[in-house]
Amino acid sequence: ILIVVVTAAVFTAFHYAAYGESFDAQSASFVGAFIFGTIVGWVAIRNRSVVTPIIIHAGFNLFLVLKQAIA
Repeated sequence: ILIVVVTAAVFTAFHYAAYGESFDAQSASFVGAFIFGTIVGWVAIRNRSVVTPIIIHAGFNLFLVLKQAIA
């Protein structure tokens, strides 16, 4: 479980630039990225593969791009 938390923290740190300008946006995105990193870290351990988390991450990024394109 410790490795999932550490991996989620690293994931969050690498995604820091995408959090937005305001402190509120940064705080909310920081927590969201940590939770997302924890979930995909758990999925990676459960499946003994990084393929599924990569697909989940790509799907989530696609969702965000499409959401922004529609708005």
